[in-house]
Amino acid sequence: MGKVQAFSSSERKPLHELLPLSQPLVLTIVVSSSCNFMCKFCFRSVIGSRSGENMPIDLFKKLIADLSEFEGIVDTISLSGDGEPLLYPQLPEIIKIAKGSNKVKNVKITTNGYALTQKLSRRLISAGTDIIIISINGMSDEHYRSITNHDVDFNRIRDSVTYLYSIKESTHIHIKCVGDYFSKEQKEEFIKVFTPLGDTIHIDSVANQWLDLKLDTTGDNRFGLQTKFSSICNALLYRMTIRSDGKAVACITAQKNTILLGDAGKTSLKDIWNGKEFHDLRMAHLSENYKEKYQVCSECNFQEAQSSEDLTPYREDLIKKYERKEYECSKSI
Repeated sequence: MGKVQAFSSSERKPLHELLPLSQPLVLTIVVSSSCNFMCKFCFRSVIGSRSGENMPIDLFKKLIADLSEFEGIVDTISLSGDGEPLLYPQLPEIIKIAKGSNKVKNVKITTNGYALTQKLSRRLISAGTDIIIISINGMSDEHYRSITNHDVDFNRIRDSVTYLYSIKESTHIHIKCVGDYFSKEQKEEFIKVFTPLGDTIHIDSVANQWLDLKLDTTGDNRFGLQTKFSSICNALLYRMTIRSDGKAVACITAQKNTILLGDAGKTSLKDIWNGKEFHDLRMAHLSENYKEKYQVCSECNFQEAQSSEDLTPYREDLIKKYERKEYECSKSI
């Protein structure tokens, strides 16, 4: 049971001590907005569609080239978002591209594991993938069907994870499940079966991560930690998200009427990160008047899903820091 824990990619200082950031800590790149499941805790169960699009590889190359403009390195590139990254046909190639840039500490993928084969596992490890997070969405074929709305061979997934762990080298394998849809017996079986197949393992809690989907929650965030509600959305201060079409968005929680911050196909990541759209959104949250300016944010419960600290006690100090950062950016233009 010692490995049963929430997984964090790195130990770092409290977020308020790091802000403002010259580059994002986490760059989420949605390389595929398609998925093979329609899980009941995902927005796809509402829209009733698995379809999406893949990011052109030239666009991905452009995003990685843009990292050279940042002063420091990005802690984590997360190839996840609102789709299944294993459906991207050139996934090992783009991981190699990201790792070869020397501007990224970790490349992480979050997957349901259903498209994982032995060949793909070898290629992902060879490409240098640092972290693979696998979501287990059932403990039998029937259990999977009830959660994912898809016919799944549980033994196939278990065998795929077994093989991946056997060849993983330095890659960190984290295995999780959403415990709200597991009985006590199924949770015990999950721990028994998958603890030997991962470096860390955790039973998550369901959270209202998607704007268009309301779920009954326990008051914990998705990592099982007590929710810290805050009017400041921490993700805006440390994360940048690029959709498969190249649009930079405030987050992926809203599938409709999301806040666009720029087009990464036409503008550098640094200019978007330091741009007026991003700055105005951050300041609206820090100043606690975002509900008047951004309807999407006023309807969002993402604070329930995040695990970061409550930044409210540092509000005034952060406002001064971000006002100064805007001035310094304007001088450099």
